[in-house]
Amino acid sequence: MSDENSPNQLPQTSPAEAVPAGSSPAASDGPGISHILLKHCEVTRRWVRYLAIMLITLCAAMPFLAVTQVRRSFPLGGTMTAIVVSLISIGLYIPAIIHLFRYAGFLKRFVADRNIVQLENALGSQKSFWKYVGILSIVGVACAVLLLIMLFARLPRL
Repeated sequence: MSDENSPNQLPQTSPAEAVPAGSSPAASDGPGISHILLKHCEVTRRWVRYLAIMLITLCAAMPFLAVTQVRRSFPLGGTMTAIVVSLISIGLYIPAIIHLFRYAGFLKRFVADRNIVQLENALGSQKSFWKYVGILSIVGVACAVLLLIMLFARLPRL
């Protein structure tokens, strides 16, 4: 097999032949912005927006689900506690939802304007989302460990 047919080799062209003067490989999309990048950003934007809408739906349903569950389990009380816990949970989800909507908005503007600053802003919002979710998970694990310690402290000793 000759080197000419190797799929790993790029065609031998001079830089002047490969890219016309004054333009980039994807001239209509700005320097270094490919159609594949734009496609990935658009698809990602749709999924991020969908996830944010689902989180809003969950937050809207959470108090009703909590009250319904408490009334089934404890007919004499606990409704107010369930509502308070639901409201705290909703409050914890709101920053994540905001980060997701900001991320989707910056991606939309990047795809429309092909301005790399919008992509940088989108990645900044994505970083903020994951940082917040990471901190939230650390707090959640710490609370779970604390609850387990409290549970084991109340068990009768053998």
